[in-house]
Amino acid sequence: PTAGQSLLTTFFDILLAAAILTLAGGIGTRLYKASDFSPLELITIHGALGLGVLSLVWMVFGWLHLFTTWAAWLLLGLGLVFFRREALEWWKTVSSITETFRHSARLERFIAIICLILVSYQLLIALAPPIGWDALTYHLQLPRLYLVAGYLHHVPENMYSGHFQLAEMIYTLAMALHRPETAGAMGWAAGVLVLPGLLGVVSRLAETKNSSEKGVSAGWVAIFALLAGETFRTLLGQSSTDQFSALFGCAVLILLFEWM
Repeated sequence: PTAGQSLLTTFFDILLAAAILTLAGGIGTRLYKASDFSPLELITIHGALGLGVLSLVWMVFGWLHLFTTWAAWLLLGLGLVFFRREALEWWKTVSSITETFRHSARLERFIAIICLILVSYQLLIALAPPIGWDALTYHLQLPRLYLVAGYLHHVPENMYSGHFQLAEMIYTLAMALHRPETAGAMGWAAGVLVLPGLLGVVSRLAETKNSSEKGVSAGWVAIFALLAGETFRTLLGQSSTDQFSALFGCAVLILLFEWM
């Protein structure tokens, strides 16, 4: 393919990952109505819940021998139509990230820009052909084998096939829609979805009645501290499942703190 065709294909990968995330956000918004959380926290909570449900639904497709391209497009298309109002509502909460940035101090904005650069670089890696050991061995290899067979099955020759398959189902759906690089973009998006929830919950827990700005500062520092660590940052671009663990863990902790 020419350079222009490659760029268009890559852009299509990003659009498909955004579409899956939009559907997940819509599902989560429909299933869980809450007013005790900031919009930033709801971005993560609803996104995580929706991805979990979407994974289980796609797993049922696998049991029914429907791991096919047309079934994946049917699920995505009908899902976006059915949850269109909730999906738009979820994207309105996503806009709260911009509002938070606008009302942050100059140093906080500088930290936010650095964080944006770090995650953007990892997106470029995620959109490249996968070369990571985990991705080539099982995170993307197992979905490839599922799609070749057309259904969810045990792969006895792969010692990793007994692992939890929640994230692999999302990768299988993304690959059924287009290609492995689409799954890479989806893995990156799942990891980035951790950040608004972390920003929101740390800001809420750290702020006091007399100083709401202190809470926002703590939130930006929390995000920067997470991305400063090489492990989480590099996993964003490697089609791994650890970022999904971070996402679901962050959502559960937000709910647990509120319950306590």
